[in-house]
Amino acid sequence: MKPASIPHDVFCAKIAELIAASPVEFEGRLWAAWEQDALAGHLGISVSTLKRYIRQPPDVRKYVAGKRVLLRIGEPDPPTFRDVAQIMSGIFKQVVGRTPSRKEYGCLVGLAGIWPEGEQIEIFKHTLKQWSAFMAYAGAWQELENTKATSEGEAPIFQKPYLGKPSRTFLRVHHLPALELYADDLQAAKKAPSEAIKQAFPGIWPVYPP
Repeated sequence: MKPASIPHDVFCAKIAELIAASPVEFEGRLWAAWEQDALAGHLGISVSTLKRYIRQPPDVRKYVAGKRVLLRIGEPDPPTFRDVAQIMSGIFKQVVGRTPSRKEYGCLVGLAGIWPEGEQIEIFKHTLKQWSAFMAYAGAWQELENTKATSEGEAPIFQKPYLGKPSRTFLRVHHLPALELYADDLQAAKKAPSEAIKQAFPGIWPVYPP
């Protein structure tokens, strides 16, 4: 028998009731946490209808693990570092052709948190596209860090590797050379940088037309 449908406002009211009855805290907010199949059955609707409803404002969907989702009523939050890392992970998979490991995904979250806000995706795409140039920047940065270490009586930090294919773990360590390459290429193309990039490299930007 085909599951019945319910109005979207009734769906929202039921989600609010589930949150009130058994709230789950995540990222500073309260959510209803269910597996999709179980929630659809509880509400008396199909899984496809459930998916359609939770894509509509003002509901927010958060995948946690497998088929489990978190739902709340309200306006979408700004993207978290995990949200940005998820997009970066999809870009990497398209380029390299494999799913990230847990460690690699953690590196992407780290990159999302350390690069200028709002610029992480573009910096990541630019680095993958210009990987050979990035490796040259990374090598120069390694030499500077090694020189600094030896001048302080310490052993060199890096043994200069060559990575022909993109590596997220290598990129996480060498996040600054990637940012410098991105900023240099913006200057070379005479493109006006965002305020976030200006703040990362203050005092070096001429005024470019829009």
